Amino acid sequence: MSSTLTRLTALAAGAILLAGCASPAPAPVETSDPGVLAEDCAALTETVSASVLTMAGTTAEQIKADPQGAIDLLEDAVDAIDSAAQKVRDAELRSAAEGTVTVMRDYVATLRGAAGDPDNVDKTLVTAQATLVQEQLKKVAALCA
Repeated sequence: MSSTLTRLTALAAGAILLAGCASPAPAPVETSDPGVLAEDCAALTETVSASVLTMAGTTAEQIKADPQGAIDLLEDAVDAIDSAAQKVRDAELRSAAEGTVTVMRDYVATLRGAAGDPDNVDKTLVTAQATLVQEQLKKVAALCA
């Protein structure tokens, strides 16, 4: 098991964790129905928080011992967020949530590729994708602030 792949898988988990602990979000964005937005945010936040807790329980040793298992956990988290995003009624929040799912799926695919060929990992791409995941999660957080 490559130490590079271990670090990259840990980075994936970290992207979710950091987004959950991000600095205060910008001022709230106005929507057409604040009640709907509040309900949607509560449901979406609950799902993201549960995913963060699942990933937080994964240790570096577990990632090193079973990188595919760690990637599977990340993929399960993305699936859960996707399911929650599909239930969002506020158009702007739904778009942001779906954008988050898209960048997270790209990230998971890159990590799966890295697991298959750890010696040829494009670290710049992985870092850029991790940044995109954090930025998308911050957009969701800004809408829910």
